Amino acid sequence: MSYDMSRAVRNAQVADLEVTRFAAVDIDWIKTYVRDPIPAMNRFAAPRRGWAFRAARTLLYPGYSTGIQGLTHLQATQRMGYGWAKSPTGVAYQDVNALVGPGEMHLTETLGANRLAAQSPILLGGDRFNVLMPIPYVSNLLSMTPPTPAQIAAIKVATDDDARAIAAGALFAIGTDVPLNPPGVTNHSNLMALGLSMSNYQALQAITINAAKIAYKDKDLGTVEVGKLADLTIVDGDPLQDLKYAAAVHYVVKNGVVYTLDQIIAPFKSPAQLAARRKALVAFDKRCKEDSRNCFVEAHSAGD
Repeated sequence: MSYDMSRAVRNAQVADLEVTRFAAVDIDWIKTYVRDPIPAMNRFAAPRRGWAFRAARTLLYPGYSTGIQGLTHLQATQRMGYGWAKSPTGVAYQDVNALVGPGEMHLTETLGANRLAAQSPILLGGDRFNVLMPIPYVSNLLSMTPPTPAQIAAIKVATDDDARAIAAGALFAIGTDVPLNPPGVTNHSNLMALGLSMSNYQALQAITINAAKIAYKDKDLGTVEVGKLADLTIVDGDPLQDLKYAAAVHYVVKNGVVYTLDQIIAPFKSPAQLAARRKALVAFDKRCKEDSRNCFVEAHSAGD
């Protein structure tokens, strides 16, 4: 079980109480956030204290110096003047890779590349989108236009950093900030963004085996091997040739049982549910037009 720290931890004593709670409910991975004070970070540095869970941090430094094992952005909303991992132009340099490269601190990157999904019939069409995508994201996604060359170049600045980290030896996976970003679509647009700077094979590793290793679940998940859980997606097309096909799901295999998309979506497609969804879409768009503060706005741009 993973846990994204949503409670205010203001000092080391409160951090110790949180750790006791984590142990009681069998949490094995936590993410601390940018305002977590350094004394609390020291408490969450599991290898130094022998606790079973692992921790990740949104700041490279001082997170690294405390012994925290993971980094969940190369750059976040930094409030410490000495901890920036990227230059003002958004580039991470050799000193950063020297820390993440040896694999002592794994890297989960969050990108804001949803424009790569603009007008995609795979991601923004069909029942999976029309029935399951949460209401606040729908209009924003459908109104997106394909990225301009300048926007693609900006995305590539961030993914070039990721490619350099991988070349230096980093254990790298791609993540999202859902619900600050749309579920599903963000995963796949970020995957396609990685393809700007690395091979499709490396990009696919970032959402399969590398993600499993970072979550300490690689004995069960991440690759197709005898003895691992039979949790698979069967897609139309070859993602090794074009990453967009990773989203073209035809079947889902869960614990060895095969499900079609129709079977998965059917419980959400009753006439009453579809009517309620249409009503909610109209109401949300109306509130958005009345006051822009009611609209959904992407939380991150590439490389945040």
